[in-house]
Amino acid sequence: MSASDDEPTASGPLAGLVQAVAGRLLDHPRGKATQLARLWRQLVGPQLARHTEPVRLMNGELTVRVDSSAWLSELNFLAPDILLRFQEQLPAGTLKKFRFKQESLKFTPAPRSKPPPPREPPLPEELERAERLCAPITDPRLKETVRAFLLADMGTKRREGRRN
Repeated sequence: MSASDDEPTASGPLAGLVQAVAGRLLDHPRGKATQLARLWRQLVGPQLARHTEPVRLMNGELTVRVDSSAWLSELNFLAPDILLRFQEQLPAGTLKKFRFKQESLKFTPAPRSKPPPPREPPLPEELERAERLCAPITDPRLKETVRAFLLADMGTKRREGRRN
């Protein structure tokens, strides 16, 4: 990476792109699909979430993949209760019904036995470098997003023993 590649200078639409790319790393993604998937896992619980995945929300209908006929039957039985839970969390009219499809899940998250360890605070030299790299950015939201991304990346590289 050259020195000019190292210096972020844009704002505006770039903020959305950076958020889309760095969302998972920053642990506050803003994409509707990501939010819906998290809400699904939260509202149906870990056991049911392991066998299902929301696919698409269109015209008030949420399509959900289900990995077996047994879970499909269970979901059809639980659907009214799950729908009420969703409707309490979402703006009125967002979700009106479910459509369940039995097929292989596309995204199967790795099981987590324990939460990841908390991030270590950035080192003073990492803070200084992030501030220097973000100095040309004028959009405050973009600047904070890029700064958080840079610090997270520097911390990851430090923990893995890689050079920044």
